[in-house]
Amino acid sequence: MAIESSSLDAAWSSWGQALVSTLFPAGLSAQQRFAFGQTTWVADFVNNDVQVINAQLFGIGDAVPAPGANFAPLASLSQAYGYFLQRLPPALVPRELAYWQQAFSTTATAYNMPTRPGAQVPPGAGQPGVPADTLYQPAYLLDSGFRSKYAEWQASSSAGRTDAGGVIRVRGAPAGRASALGARRLTSAPAAPALGFLKLRSGVAGLGALAAESAGDAGPRRAAAGATVRDEYEVSVAFTGLATFSLNPAMWFNETTIRMLADELSPADQAKFFAPDGILARRIYQVVLGFQPSVTLTFPDPSAHAQAQALLLAGPGAGVDVGPLSFDASPARPPSTSGSGITIGPTPSTLPVLLGVVSTTLATTAAASAPTVVATPSNGGIA
Repeated sequence: MAIESSSLDAAWSSWGQALVSTLFPAGLSAQQRFAFGQTTWVADFVNNDVQVINAQLFGIGDAVPAPGANFAPLASLSQAYGYFLQRLPPALVPRELAYWQQAFSTTATAYNMPTRPGAQVPPGAGQPGVPADTLYQPAYLLDSGFRSKYAEWQASSSAGRTDAGGVIRVRGAPAGRASALGARRLTSAPAAPALGFLKLRSGVAGLGALAAESAGDAGPRRAAAGATVRDEYEVSVAFTGLATFSLNPAMWFNETTIRMLADELSPADQAKFFAPDGILARRIYQVVLGFQPSVTLTFPDPSAHAQAQALLLAGPGAGVDVGPLSFDASPARPPSTSGSGITIGPTPSTLPVLLGVVSTTLATTAAASAPTVVATPSNGGIA
């Protein structure tokens, strides 16, 4: 049974606020935007095959983020950049066009990189198939500090320092209140999408499905098993590793060219490229990665705590979803209880999780900033 909530937006916003406050103590500029993931995006930047890493870099970095608080690809940066260059007089951008064309070469150049998808068969699930063919894609460069930071994360994991990366806390409270504990409120909070933030999954022997989605009405609700559940909780997500890393296009891309020549386009093209939902409005320049997270749930109401514990101890399938993160409570790694808190994880993993991206505005023009007026034919036909 899903319990509807009146403050999903507040919980999602608190999660984003806490991440931004932790990772960017000075805040973000007016040109920068943080978009957090609402699904688990694994960032396989440590694969033994460099071509698989390259494919991951391209898949993330080449996305033009859609407007909004959650990370969703709107367009391809490399393709949109090419369309932009081709809208300009060739004499203005001869070198840029040549570099961009080399980025799309089917053979190796200084402006592309070999890529191929990762294995489709999970480790231990059978023999992997024939490796995919190599495909050359426009090159992207990951922060050179990632490898050393990843080594630190592995050392923290081996030493059992499961909160070495930091702890993000979000509280759900009655009457639609939610706050990021210990996080300084920012002047420009990410807008929050209306999806469930906290969900408890029952195991196969559970008392029934219970989804506690953020902070809700002041009064209690009835769960499927009949126990009273109050919309009040605290979620603490601890990370063995948590950091930001730059991710930038290689030399085939020239941001200065965009900023200097954006006004050379027609007003219609300026809006198409650089409006808030334009195909070249923004580019990703940083990724936020987390490593081996664990979660602690605290329920002040004893009956809610007891029911949550019963659900999470109810065999295979039990677990907790917190925002984009999923925590499974397996019989081999059951949740631990201390006072009113229930802890799950961390689940052993070698792969970082993409928690969100930071993007920057590429150009601002008068036409792109103006509202778009769509004329509707009076006869109801197609304009």
